[in-house]
Amino acid sequence: MNHVATRAKIFFYTALATALLAYAAVVVNAYARVSLARVGCPVWYDCYGSTLETNEGQALIPGPTYANTPWQAKVHPFLVAALAILVIRLFVLGRRWDAQPNRRRVVPTIAFMLLFVVVLPDVPIFGGKVPPWATVAQLVATLSVLALLWWLVMREQRFWKSGEESPLTGRLRPRVILALALIGAETLLGAWLNVGQAGLPCVEYPTCHGEWWPPMDMAAGFNLDQFLGRGAAITAMSLDASTAVHMVHRVGALVVLLYVGWLACHIFLVGLENHLCRYGLWIMVVLLAIISLGIMAVVMRSPIPIVVGHSAVSALLLLALVTLYHSVFPAARADRKEPKT
Repeated sequence: MNHVATRAKIFFYTALATALLAYAAVVVNAYARVSLARVGCPVWYDCYGSTLETNEGQALIPGPTYANTPWQAKVHPFLVAALAILVIRLFVLGRRWDAQPNRRRVVPTIAFMLLFVVVLPDVPIFGGKVPPWATVAQLVATLSVLALLWWLVMREQRFWKSGEESPLTGRLRPRVILALALIGAETLLGAWLNVGQAGLPCVEYPTCHGEWWPPMDMAAGFNLDQFLGRGAAITAMSLDASTAVHMVHRVGALVVLLYVGWLACHIFLVGLENHLCRYGLWIMVVLLAIISLGIMAVVMRSPIPIVVGHSAVSALLLLALVTLYHSVFPAARADRKEPKT
């Protein structure tokens, strides 16, 4: 095997290992976020597997903070540190290429910059009270790093042939971008349910409080001051406010199911010639798993394994869409001209 092929192989497997570690960081982050969301659980429902008592159903029991949490919060910085080392390794490997070195340095550079946002809630600069915006920013940055690294893996892989430029890929490009945007918005809503003290106000499905559209307070549910963590303390939402967030998340899930499900079925039916039908099948399976876990989380009153599984499979849907995005942009898969030895 020549030196060029060896370098390509090392770079690809390093990128793959880095992406897998990023996925592990996403799952651990989800577990820490969900377990810490026991803070502010009202008495009218079981919050993440445990029933807490309050005064007259209004006062909220203080829970753990990032300063005194067990391993689920403490292990995350070490995962991010290991991830940073691998990202730096990717950058160094990419810099050693003589031909088009920027192609293999841009993604590691952006990923390394995003890692500063990932560790933001783990740095003791908030006095043990991490504002919701910092936790949401951590989630967005972690998923962005995962998506970038997986895109790099897809660009460097040589195991299977992707679709070629065609009228179909041209039509699919804006549709895939819209699907990614919808997944991103729904992920933000799910994160706000965890960190915004919204809890689980609806414990039945498909209705909520016995109604299809129960009373809710949108303004209080999506309060900017609550998101920014302004004030002496972050207070839990009222029942109407948390119901608003939960119902918007349900509506968002329905929109994602309809649009992404339609896109997956369309690709499965028309993408055979362009080698795209497998991505449609992958997306359909993952999407159905996400919806199933989301419904189970509601009717089973949010046991931690189900909620974490929901987040983990949601990350798989992101990876499936990134793979599809890569496949419908043949320019991103341009033949790699390796340096001469």
